[in-house]
Amino acid sequence: MVRRTAVVVSCVLSAALLAGCGGSGGAEGQARAAGLGPDGVAQSFMDSWSTGDHQQACTLVAAEDESGGLDATEQAQCPQMLGWLLGMNDPARLKAATVRQSTVNGNHATVAWSGLGSGSEDDFTMVRIKGRWSVDSDTFN
Repeated sequence: MVRRTAVVVSCVLSAALLAGCGGSGGAEGQARAAGLGPDGVAQSFMDSWSTGDHQQACTLVAAEDESGGLDATEQAQCPQMLGWLLGMNDPARLKAATVRQSTVNGNHATVAWSGLGSGSEDDFTMVRIKGRWSVDSDTFN
């Protein structure tokens, strides 16, 4: 189910990202995520998303071009999309998800989950931009 959700998220976020890539949106989330590794940011995203704090979750997503956070247009569209996607999943299962392991390779990382099922289709990809980790929008492709 998470893989199907990821495909839908990809389509939805891609549409939002095409509306305007780049920008410096997400300052609040990026400030809160400062100093966290990829596992901490991924867990913060999952915790925010699964509890309905989509505004906060969106501040932890990188722009598709990896220039920074989502811009103002993307930030405005993202919470609705995440809310819609949450409705397609079991929120209790998402709330129970915890980071099992993260593997860092330079400015990119892969985060594997416990509690979502098995398989790499549930992994998140992360990107470090200007020293801060964000959920890579490619996670949802």
